[in-house]
Amino acid sequence: MAIPPGVYRIRNAQTNTFVDQCGPSNDTIHSWSYVQHHRADQHWFVQLSGDGVALRNVEYGQYAYVTNIQNGGKVFASNNLITWNLSPHENEWAISLPGTNFVVEIGGANGANGAGHYQLSQQHFQQLYQEPRSPPVSPGIYFLKNVMSGTLVSLYGGSTEEGAEITGYDFSGGSYQKWQLQLTSHGQNVTLRNVQTSTYLWFRGQSFIPSFPVISSYQSQEYVIAAADRGFYISPAQQPGYALSLLRGSGQNGTEIAIWHNSQQDNQKWHFEHA
Repeated sequence: MAIPPGVYRIRNAQTNTFVDQCGPSNDTIHSWSYVQHHRADQHWFVQLSGDGVALRNVEYGQYAYVTNIQNGGKVFASNNLITWNLSPHENEWAISLPGTNFVVEIGGANGANGAGHYQLSQQHFQQLYQEPRSPPVSPGIYFLKNVMSGTLVSLYGGSTEEGAEITGYDFSGGSYQKWQLQLTSHGQNVTLRNVQTSTYLWFRGQSFIPSFPVISSYQSQEYVIAAADRGFYISPAQQPGYALSLLRGSGQNGTEIAIWHNSQQDNQKWHFEHA
């Protein structure tokens, strides 16, 4: 899989319609024409899963899933995760189930809004390609303000030590509370670098069993940013189902900031305010 983990829109190469989840109380995944760039129901986390990826809708948090592994098996939204393969064909990609010759296609190459997605045998597939979108926050220097508490991501005291603590603190305006958002060479992935120390927002966790406190490091860590109903989620690029979270949303100075499973709570949402 050559696509880096991150947030993508998925457009059918033949119909030019986008994979869209219908709603939180409806398990329908269908194709729809492009509506708005920020429409999160047309945005999908590409998340590493075993030797493949999981596809998780940004708006509703559900996965593209299938239970009927045969011709015509319908793809639908589920809280259960399934692993997909992504196979490149020039600038296009086939989405398939590992160990099978079934790939995802739009039934009958139907370009109308609401067309369903199904599995069909390999000789009938229409290749899909992933279209990366630019990050919703432009590169620049920001204060990262928690939606629930109003406190800021802070490298308190501006420590230059490897592994220095990063916590929530009231606004002071110091450079240790300022973070430079920088693009990487991996699609829309970004890094967050402290202005005062030039160290990065980083964490040690590898298995993603919540929670892992974030700390400062001279080693960079890539994130993806996704729009929330208020503010944005800041998620590890390799596991975008998790998010930067202020412990219990507490406004107390020194509150731990860690990586937790994204349950779409306000303590996991952040405003990017220009510094």
